[in-house]
Amino acid sequence: MNSHETLPTDPPSFFIDLEGENLSRHGTISILQLHVLPRGQTRLFDIMVLGGRAFATAGTSGCTFKDVLESKDIPNVFFDVRNDSDALCSHFQIKLSGVQDLQLMQLATRQVGRKRYVCGLAKCIADDAPMSDVDKATWKTKKVKGLKLFAPEMGGSDKVLFNERPPASEGNSRVLCSRYEVPSTTFVLLRH
Repeated sequence: MNSHETLPTDPPSFFIDLEGENLSRHGTISILQLHVLPRGQTRLFDIMVLGGRAFATAGTSGCTFKDVLESKDIPNVFFDVRNDSDALCSHFQIKLSGVQDLQLMQLATRQVGRKRYVCGLAKCIADDAPMSDVDKATWKTKKVKGLKLFAPEMGGSDKVLFNERPPASEGNSRVLCSRYEVPSTTFVLLRH
């Protein structure tokens, strides 16, 4: 992990999402998405190929990605961190710290009386995202396309989407990235 020391912590710089087959201690971590807000860059890391090296390889500063994820001083933003945290701890002994969970933030700021359950990402985007209606519709179209690829009830399979190598198409990679996508972001699947 290079040059993270120069990135701001307010607002947070790192937005993270994991994908995998049955993402949890009982499943796999296939892909890690990392969006670095100040740089406007999103990267996909192939955890199936890189394994623990993705978290244990030190950058020029001597810091690893595991160090960043476990630092209480470096905020890492997730949406519904529960399965991500379970998988990281079980598979790579990473104990997350400094987590800012957007799902919980949305719950905390919701009107009284509407706080019985947490909302999913699609509901949060529809109700609270500071996006134009056109951008919301584009995001929803990509979300549905992604569901058709990996949701068994829609004819897809998470094995195909997350574990097929190489990815079936660049379109699949873009669907994976739609969670934190910004218009000018370029996506690169890192598999060294």
